[in-house]
Amino acid sequence: MRIQCARSIVAWPQHSMNILTHLQELDDLIVKHTQPPVTTILRNKLAFAIEQAQAHSAAVERQEKTLATQIETIERLMKQNQELVAKYEHPDGDRCPFCHALAGRLKRINPHPALGPAGLNVGYYKCQHCGKDYDKNLAGPRSISN
Repeated sequence: MRIQCARSIVAWPQHSMNILTHLQELDDLIVKHTQPPVTTILRNKLAFAIEQAQAHSAAVERQEKTLATQIETIERLMKQNQELVAKYEHPDGDRCPFCHALAGRLKRINPHPALGPAGLNVGYYKCQHCGKDYDKNLAGPRSISN
């Protein structure tokens, strides 16, 4: 049986309980309408079927709990994924080397202390996420921003 939605899961334990009810009714009929040794033989066969139905019912209940947990987990992860995609799909800053958020804001640009005459600059950033300052080499001329 394929699970189409969470509502299908709810019907399984009721169905199992319905089977157990019918098996108990069958046991009552065997006791009421048969004579030994037929009563014992039939009840022994029926006891095995009842045990199997009970085990199946317990397994279905465990599976129902597992599926409910999985549904909650999947929904939570899908929401988290959407938030992360939205965050990183449209970067609004430089990637911070400390927290890796795209939240680095360029504060100033200075010529590199040693290679400034060759055109290398140093960009000084501040991460808006973790608050740490960092710098990185920038090739070519740039204008100062922020």
